[in-house]
Amino acid sequence: KNATILHYTSHGGLLKIGDLAVVDIGAEYGMYAADLTRTYPVSGKFTPRQREVYQAVLDTQAHIESLARPGMYLRNEKQPELSLHHLALKYLEARGMAKYFCHGIGHHLGLEVHDVGDMQVPLLQGNVFTIEPGIYIPGENLGVRIEDNFVMAEDGAVCLSFELPKSASEIERMMADKG
Repeated sequence: KNATILHYTSHGGLLKIGDLAVVDIGAEYGMYAADLTRTYPVSGKFTPRQREVYQAVLDTQAHIESLARPGMYLRNEKQPELSLHHLALKYLEARGMAKYFCHGIGHHLGLEVHDVGDMQVPLLQGNVFTIEPGIYIPGENLGVRIEDNFVMAEDGAVCLSFELPKSASEIERMMADKG
């Protein structure tokens, strides 16, 4: 159930077979920050329902990445057609899951993990930001978030963390690799 808490800080729960572990990590290099999240099945294999929700989150991230262009906003309620957050909600709504997405689609990234940046200013070429959809279903003790770091290029978002395993199959293979 702790995977359904956005920033679980109690550290008091035990991981059990059937649970998911949402791992939100930061890193720093050359004074610049990174912020990444992956969701792992404790058993090493996703259940069919976990895989379904995981795939919905992954598909949402891929959809938003495909739409992101300079001039769009991370979140702008006055221009929802250009707001990555609102476009993510619309995508999840069509799948009946929007009500389980309780945070923003992303944030600016730079010298701080949550760097300064005005959500009312459009993304420009060179901006670094996250795309981090999540679905949290407390009634099922089911929470999934996938977060990657992106830089805005002239023709769209480029994933900086592309080498990290992300698909459900890649996660399961990585967890099965004991060597």
